[in-house]
Formats: sequence, structure tokens, C-alpha cells
Amino acid sequence: MDVELAEISGSETFLHVRNRDIAMVLHLPGVHDYDVDEKISIYVPTHKLYVFDHSQKLIQSARRIRG
Repeated sequence: MDVELAEISGSETFLHVRNRDIAMVLHLPGVHDYDVDEKISIYVPTHKLYVFDHSQKLIQSARRIRG
């Protein structure tokens, strides 16, 4: 992914990233310093995702994992 913007808000960072197929905004706990156009790898915990279609209908919700 390519970093488009890293927004620091208090003790959190909102990281805007993009590749040729997808754009995402990542909410990271803590203050992180990234450069614009920096190439990074991200790993998505798919069991924590909420996914919506183009009409904003929920098509997948986060699963609770009990341990």
C-alpha cells in the first residue's frame, strides 16, 4: 500500500492508504510517523471487519471470538 496521509489525533493515528485496487483508512492506536508515498504492508484481521456494499447494506460483520 502507498501512504497518502497520516493524521495524528491525540494518541491515535488515522492512516490513509491506497493501492491500484483499493483505498483504506486505518485507525491505529498510538502516534505513528509515516511519510507520504511511503510503501507499507498491512495485514487485515478479517474477523474484525464490517463490510458494506455500494448501497451501504451490511454484508459482513465482525465476529466475536471467545477465548
